[in-house]
Parts: sequence; structure tokens; C-alpha cells
Amino acid sequence: MSIRKIKKSWWIDFQFNGIRYRKRSPANSREGAKNYESLLRQKLAKGQNLENREDKGDMTFEKFSKEWFEVYVKNNNKYS
Repeated sequence: MSIRKIKKSWWIDFQFNGIRYRKRSPANSREGAKNYESLLRQKLAKGQNLENREDKGDMTFEKFSKEWFEVYVKNNNKYS
């Protein structure tokens, strides 16, 4: 267990089953970081996923390239 303040935010840093987890605490206090770490450890012990993003493991290259073109290319490149 390691709780530290980096700049103006409190961070937690711990290992669970050989995997390192480093997250910023949503509560900006030492006690809030301790509570957040215990919450994350409970979720891991129950087998829940800590990441909030959806799994895109079944995405093919064709789907990825179409999504990339629509989201990135059209918005960030000049028409010329």
C-alpha cells in the first residue's frame, strides 16, 4: 500500500495478484485515498473489472479503420 501526494492530487499505488495498480483518488485527501484503495481492493477480490471502458476485443480491422476514419481523420485533417 502506498498513498502519496503528487502535485495537488492524492494517488494510490498497490499490487494485487502480481499486477500493479496506480490510480488517482477521486477524493482529494489522504483519508479519501485510503478509502478509495480499499474499495478497489474489494472490487478486485470480487473479480470485478476496474476499467470503465468497454472491451473492444472482437473489433476487426475493417471496423476499426472505419471508426478511426469517421472519428479522427474527418475531424483532424484538412480537406485539401
